[in-house]
Amino acid sequence: MRLRLFPLFLIVLFRSQAAAQPETAARVTIAVQDPSGGPIKGAHVIIRELSQVQTDVTTALTNDDGEIAPLMLHPGLFRAIASVPHSAFKTQIQEFLVEEKPVHAEITLDVLPTDTPPDVIVHVEARRLKFKVVTWDGRPAGGSRMLSRDRAATPSSEHWYTTNTAGKAVIEANSNPVVVVVIYGSTLVSREFSSKPGHEIVMMLPKP
Repeated sequence: MRLRLFPLFLIVLFRSQAAAQPETAARVTIAVQDPSGGPIKGAHVIIRELSQVQTDVTTALTNDDGEIAPLMLHPGLFRAIASVPHSAFKTQIQEFLVEEKPVHAEITLDVLPTDTPPDVIVHVEARRLKFKVVTWDGRPAGGSRMLSRDRAATPSSEHWYTTNTAGKAVIEANSNPVVVVVIYGSTLVSREFSSKPGHEIVMMLPKP
């Protein structure tokens, strides 16, 4: 009887240990720089997970090298919001994808002249914009996930879409300009467009 129970005990123990293993996490580093590539010290960086309920993962300040302390994040889609309060630097929002490999994201903050007024986001009546997403060699990127938002990532402006087998999707844009983030496999592309309905916008993904 002992010989029969002993292997069963090992199986139960193995499964218990496997269940206790933490979810795979990847090392993430983020650097904030000015348009010339120089590091920005003291930039305020918020890391936010983009799931069904958006959650702030951490808030940090960049060091002398313009970097925040490395993070260990589980796979998923995240957003970095970088700013330098009371300065001429514009706030920059950038999405990044975390998988099993280490991720390094560089965020460039544009500089505005002191006499330039802040950006004004124009919210307009929702317009339907046609998109086609293709791979670097011209094949339709069917099943791509698309996130549309305004520059400030206002929650009410964010909408998710999925391209069909032809790589096409129609999005509702209620701001001008509109930021469109495309995720296809392990590739993430983010671009800004003016809300001009009536023609198809083609987004080509970079070569992996």
